[in-house]
Amino acid sequence: MNISVIIPTYNSSNFICKTLDAIINQTLKPHEIIIVDDVSTDNTLEVLENYKHVNKIDFIHIYINHRNSGPGLSRNFGIKKSKCSIIAFCDSDDVWSLNKLELQSKLVENHPIVGTSFIIIDNKGRNKTINYHGIYNYKNMLMNNYIACSSVMINLKFISKDDIVFESCIHEDYLLWLRLLKKYNFTCYIMSEKLLFYNRRNESFSSGLVKKIKSTHNIYMLIFNNQFISFFYTARKVFLSVSKYI
Repeated sequence: MNISVIIPTYNSSNFICKTLDAIINQTLKPHEIIIVDDVSTDNTLEVLENYKHVNKIDFIHIYINHRNSGPGLSRNFGIKKSKCSIIAFCDSDDVWSLNKLELQSKLVENHPIVGTSFIIIDNKGRNKTINYHGIYNYKNMLMNNYIACSSVMINLKFISKDDIVFESCIHEDYLLWLRLLKKYNFTCYIMSEKLLFYNRRNESFSSGLVKKIKSTHNIYMLIFNNQFISFFYTARKVFLSVSKYI
């Protein structure tokens, strides 16, 4: 099974090596690792070139954007450069369990999109486990984003590469999952195994909620192009978030 791993980077010098260690030491090795740097202003590129040289890895391919474009557009570039039938994404500060690709590969032959449960680590080192398990369709996904981008494996046997396009917006991955599930009318499978350690900057509930309201409404507008329907789904999501917090 040929797997392309796509990693967008931006000022990632302090953590990219840990991310790469977990990928190259997988029990099922990827065929290629495509890194797209978004015009980092630190020494990320130097760290990457040194890592590739010291570890003598010829399947790491490093590209640089012409201008700062965001992680979504960086992933798009990586998708175009990929040569494999399976695509996996990983952000530059996230870490996989060493058997992630092997366990997912057993399911991706029959499921176009396979994600996993995961553990969130905030900037104080506190952990929060996110347990999802089962099959989710478009209607399920409208209620909640069950797919962590860094956990995803996509089988191009079911999906045209031309349809895997991230837009330049907040929660661009959520928008893509909705569009794919709606267009192809298939389901995604989320594994109960926690195979991703997802690093997230800690922020206050109030500031996080305001950002979530705006970005969620924008996503629904791009899906429905209807203010009333978008407001309904946004209000429902905000209600559920506040209820859960309380």
